[in-house]
Amino acid sequence: MKREIVLCLLFSALCLGTYSQPVEQPELPGDHSPIPAIEFTHFPSRMHAFIWRNWTTVPALRLAEVLNTTVENVEKIALSMGLERQKGIDPIWSGPKGYITVLRHNWHLLPYEQLLVLLGMSRQELAWRLIEDDFLFVKLGQLKPYCTPLYYREPSLQMQQQAASISNWLRELDKVIVPETARFAFTRDMSSEESGWEMREKSNLAIRMAFSYFAEFGDPLKDPEISSYPDFLLKRLSEKGINAVWVHTVLRTLVPPSGILPGDEDYAERIGNLNKLVQRADRYGIKVYLYVNEPRAMPEEFFDSQERKELIGVKGGQGGDLYSLCTSNRIVHDWLRDSFEKVFSSVPGLGGVFTITASENLTNCASHGRHTQCGRCKELPYDKIIAEVNRAIFEGVKKGNPAANVLVYDWGWDDNQAEKIIRQLPKDAWLMSVSEWSLPIERGGIESRVGEYSISSVGPGPRALQYWKWAREAGLKIVAKIQVNTSWELGSVPLIPAMDLIAEHA
Repeated sequence: MKREIVLCLLFSALCLGTYSQPVEQPELPGDHSPIPAIEFTHFPSRMHAFIWRNWTTVPALRLAEVLNTTVENVEKIALSMGLERQKGIDPIWSGPKGYITVLRHNWHLLPYEQLLVLLGMSRQELAWRLIEDDFLFVKLGQLKPYCTPLYYREPSLQMQQQAASISNWLRELDKVIVPETARFAFTRDMSSEESGWEMREKSNLAIRMAFSYFAEFGDPLKDPEISSYPDFLLKRLSEKGINAVWVHTVLRTLVPPSGILPGDEDYAERIGNLNKLVQRADRYGIKVYLYVNEPRAMPEEFFDSQERKELIGVKGGQGGDLYSLCTSNRIVHDWLRDSFEKVFSSVPGLGGVFTITASENLTNCASHGRHTQCGRCKELPYDKIIAEVNRAIFEGVKKGNPAANVLVYDWGWDDNQAEKIIRQLPKDAWLMSVSEWSLPIERGGIESRVGEYSISSVGPGPRALQYWKWAREAGLKIVAKIQVNTSWELGSVPLIPAMDLIAEHA
């Protein structure tokens, strides 16, 4: 009997030990940075700045939760600065299309733990989005400023006086300000317009591709409605002569986990939604292309097992804490090719891909020019690594669907290696270049060159012309990539009055 009790207690202790171990939380990019946040001295306090910045995008109840106080206290501070009582908050701000605005508003106001509460996200989801949602951590400055926790405290007399000054200023401003149009009203207006649909005549340009102005970037295929490309938008694009659109994807989210290689349990859901989008777009004569920036680097903990240590390449990426999956390892190379074959076999009618092999994301070991730090790649030339990655993708896509196109995008390539890369590409590939890149310009007496996109500079420039010449000599087709609605990194600008320049470029 005693022995049974001892064994029972031992079993209980083992069970408790198993469940009491804390779940390992992913490291967030730039966590524990000592660099101080910007101080908002034009507000009575950081608390006032926090409430002001979030008043039209986050419900007061959530703000109170972050500040560890009551809704009444939050409302009292808001009203003291002249803000109106909060109306209904559009749920778009808490979803995948709006969360970046909220995150950006609070990047210098809150530490990560409070940002998670504000956004209603887990550490895992925020880590993924900072890394994979269009290089978001890069665009937030590649650092998370140090912020102490922010909690409610009763405003001092001086703070109350400053808040009253803001309220007076706002009251004066209200006399001249034009009533605001509801946010995102243009999408509702577009969707309600009735008109017949008629496909435009074909252009001399084989591929006329555009990206949705209001698409979700990070993980659009998790949305069962595929609201990034609603019917009304596809219809309008087609009427204007567009015959292709593109969506952002991360390859490991489109394939199942396979032994030591990455995958996602929800892959079938995304593939199903991708099929839905392809079929929807096809009704308007539009093909869907995938943005391909692969293989994505992985966090250090992914390589914990002995088998996965064989896959590791070079360290870097967003926050500097990711490791590449080395494509010179045949296992990774084959996974890249076979995964694209699976995707294109599973989604008949998918138009193709455009690849980026040297972007802000760390992917192959040469993508950031660090291949000499890799045990396998250090003896290989840069051009061979870049060309081989594109070839693996090409072979997978073509095996899955011979009719699909592979557009090889030269963004970020070492200019001194470009010709060698181009001449190694498969002959059925297309070479895509930013048309105006490297165009000589003069602004205010200062001579310079276009570094990427520039609406004010009518291309094509010398870089694209030279690359296209090499591509034609190698038997490839060519694509021009241009920016036609705003400057790429300033998407908040509503209008640039330069339609004549865009027309001239086209």
